Amino acid sequence: MKNEATGAARPATTGTDGRFSVTGLADGMYSIDVAAPSFTPSRRTGLKLAAGATENVSISLNVGELFQTVTVEGAVSVAAELAPSQSTLEARSAKSEISPEFIQNFASPVADYTELLNMAPGTFSVNPNGVGLGDSKTYFRGFADGQYTMTVDGIPFNDTNSPSHHSWAFFPGQFIAGIDFDRSPGSAATIGPTNFGGSINMLSRSVAYTPDIRGDRLVRLL
Repeated sequence: MKNEATGAARPATTGTDGRFSVTGLADGMYSIDVAAPSFTPSRRTGLKLAAGATENVSISLNVGELFQTVTVEGAVSVAAELAPSQSTLEARSAKSEISPEFIQNFASPVADYTELLNMAPGTFSVNPNGVGLGDSKTYFRGFADGQYTMTVDGIPFNDTNSPSHHSWAFFPGQFIAGIDFDRSPGSAATIGPTNFGGSINMLSRSVAYTPDIRGDRLVRLL
């Protein structure tokens, strides 16, 4: 309750029955502000009170707008994080990626890029001369080698006589930071001889800014 002339305010709290009382008020005009959770605040003004008199005041509260907040939390499973091939919802076309964590932790240290490519869906390699003899051919989404573009750090590479690729163009697996598979013909900014079949884009690992120098100490046993 607030005295409209002096500005003096007196707080009060209702009981379980919704009733409240304020005693010891001086003569004057008063206003009453009432608030409760989930209800719209209400105000009564111009209430004239006399000293020593009792005044019954009835105030109704209307139900206010109800708001409900729902928090959705999710977590990526370990299996999804360690899967050989990842996908993204932000790509303009169907894409998949081979993460650097997978290459570093699960790929053979002597593997080349052709073995890493087989981790992506719809990709497989054929070795007509046998494994490791430098003539591995990779098929990507049904296209034979030479019908899609391969790049390293955005620079396309291929054999000198055709857009195909031989595995003797050696890119060790441990030198590759990740592989991005773009199953679209790309955009005007895409560089390559055969983009109609898509693009396989390899990324090289970053070079350390500080040199890593190690020394060995020779200990002679007598």
